[in-house]
Amino acid sequence: MRLIILLILLPFYLSAQTTAPAHRFPQQEINQALEQAFQLSQTSDIISQPTTASITPKSNLNQFLKSYRNYRVAVPKIHSNIHSRSNGNDTLYIGATGNDTLLVTGTWQNSGPIYVVNKGVLIFNNAYATILGNVYVLDSGQLIANHSTLYIPQQYFYQRSLVTAQGGSVLLKDGTMNFGGLTHNFLLIDSSSITVQNVHFTDWTTTGTVGHPKFSIDTCNVIGEIILSDSSTVSVKNTDTVLLWHHIPKNDGLIWTFPNGVNLTHYSLTPASLGVTGLKYNVEADNCKLAWWALMPEDGSDVQISNSSLRAIGAWFTGNDSTNVSGLADNSSYKSPGSLMNDRTLILDTTSVTTWSLYPMDKTKITISSCIAGEIGSENSAHTTCNSTFVDGSGGYFWATDTSLQIAGFGAFTCNVRSEGVGFEIADYCSITNGAATGIDNSILFLIQSSVLQQPIAYDGSDVWVAQISAPSTSYVNDSVPIPGSAYILRGPQSVWMSFDHYKLYYQVSGAGAWTSITGNITSPVNQGNLTTWNTNGLAAGNYSVILTLYDNYNDSVNAFSTITLLPSSLEGIQHISNNEQISVFPNPTSNQLTIMSKQLSIIGIAINNLLGQRVFTKTEPVGGITNDKIDVSELPAGIYFYELTTNNSQVVKGKFVKE
Repeated sequence: MRLIILLILLPFYLSAQTTAPAHRFPQQEINQALEQAFQLSQTSDIISQPTTASITPKSNLNQFLKSYRNYRVAVPKIHSNIHSRSNGNDTLYIGATGNDTLLVTGTWQNSGPIYVVNKGVLIFNNAYATILGNVYVLDSGQLIANHSTLYIPQQYFYQRSLVTAQGGSVLLKDGTMNFGGLTHNFLLIDSSSITVQNVHFTDWTTTGTVGHPKFSIDTCNVIGEIILSDSSTVSVKNTDTVLLWHHIPKNDGLIWTFPNGVNLTHYSLTPASLGVTGLKYNVEADNCKLAWWALMPEDGSDVQISNSSLRAIGAWFTGNDSTNVSGLADNSSYKSPGSLMNDRTLILDTTSVTTWSLYPMDKTKITISSCIAGEIGSENSAHTTCNSTFVDGSGGYFWATDTSLQIAGFGAFTCNVRSEGVGFEIADYCSITNGAATGIDNSILFLIQSSVLQQPIAYDGSDVWVAQISAPSTSYVNDSVPIPGSAYILRGPQSVWMSFDHYKLYYQVSGAGAWTSITGNITSPVNQGNLTTWNTNGLAAGNYSVILTLYDNYNDSVNAFSTITLLPSSLEGIQHISNNEQISVFPNPTSNQLTIMSKQLSIIGIAINNLLGQRVFTKTEPVGGITNDKIDVSELPAGIYFYELTTNNSQVVKGKFVKE
């Protein structure tokens, strides 16, 4: 699955992470995805962005999914290569010699990862320790933190992990865990254990359990989310907030009713519980102020839930599964005798779901359409296509990792969009209105004709491609038409991928087939500037397609499409103005009706465009024009729109309004 946690325990693997694999580029898949998204954008209304109640904290399962399938990989005993506590690269090893113990008190810092192995013991007692790396407790090693603060800052969320495996154990008592205000990971593997007693967590924790580990929590604030899987044993007592994920593997089943999780006095599920088929984990929760319930059903599982309130369902797609998913929506209630998915039994009877999350993995090929989800994450070698789908972030974010390919066409996001591992993520003709667009590890993120509020960031060895045309929806023949936009490739500080080489622009009469160059090769990248100026002399009035092709130094390319309507030459010399005191457009914002009033000028044409430049309303008035009109906008999705009013004295009055 994602990062393959056990393998990153090996120092040689850690160093190898800085080198991307041999050059590969899914050119055909990218071309097809961009063409399909463009066609969809021409035939569909802009994706509405329904308001989803703010839910804090936000769940995320990415780090657990990274390791679940690979924890059984044989890991060589690393202690044979340990000769000292430090390898000279700020990596600290405890266990280099027999009975090796390190006691830390007071203020202390380590500028890299920490390995506690070979029955070594690391003790923090009345300490404030800053750790700039992951912490691994392996091979019967022990970590004890008593009356201490462990400060493990992160550059981005889920950068750092506390990993226990091979009989390693961790005791955190009477202290604080601080990950710099960002969500982080605990991972328990094999027969390892973590015990938490009276600890304050400043940030949300995602804990994965793999094999037969033990996780015990007593007296905490927000412990975060815990994934129940395999033969794990989990005990949660006297805790403010916990989210318990119930993994349901292929061919296993759960027929269940969850209790009210507010001021929960007791909850228990064991392999012997009535309604449980095949599950091997044990969980007990006592005296919790808030317990949230969640499911992780695999394809081929049998899940029937009744009379319950579910915080989340995170559906797994495994093996060679190939299916279509549509119509799922966050904050929905279900009472259906049939299954909600074709590849498994998933029946919800009088049951509500706050957040849907979808996780294609292995070699699956999944198509997701017309859904409102909290998180969608693709991993392994999965191929995921998302059309007309809104990801609101209530379950995490939108990501592709490992060697997967994930494509979002004509979608909307109010969450982070991120490529990871060596994965490819494509957001084409999308809107990212609340969240960052980033690449990490050695991945590639493509933002094609997509709007982003924040400047994208390329971390580590990643690359981020940005290609966008922001040209006006209408212009005129025999004119010089500026075409603003962006064409560049961001490279992370360790990137060994591709780099920006050049871009070109072409046009065609829409649907005519032949493309004509607007420019030659332009070798200077553009970030929110003028791509070129298009000379429309001699062209006929009509609808034109404009394409921006962005190339890297390997001659790989992506295409961003846009459309421009050229008005006839009879309108040459028309005067464009941003506002006119003689014309009023109100109310703004509006929910149902837009009133247009003119004191003297007559209006002969009305047009309204959405944020993507798509024409959503047009109206031509009789000869002579009108001085007032009322436009019904009640059916338009909420958002920002732009109007263009053509008057009888060859003026175009432009402005914008907000549809509530």
